[in-house]
Amino acid sequence: MAQKGQHTETEWQAQREDLLIAIDQLEQMTEVMGEVLCRVKQQMHILENHTPSAKTSSKKSSGQRRSSSKSQASNPPKKPDLVH
Repeated sequence: MAQKGQHTETEWQAQREDLLIAIDQLEQMTEVMGEVLCRVKQQMHILENHTPSAKTSSKKSSGQRRSSSKSQASNPPKKPDLVH
């Protein structure tokens, strides 16, 4: 009977670690998405304040910015694992 209790405890610890890892990953994703949302809002603000002639000249540069933002979003900053 003692083995069953240890087995259950081991399973519980493994599930707890998995949940802590998932929480950390979700926090990282939330941080990255918040940064992306902020950049999108800034771009919208910039585009709303541009004159029609300025919009045509800025299309190429905004496309370049978009591709660099995409590469940053796909590689979120690494955080150390939680130590418990």
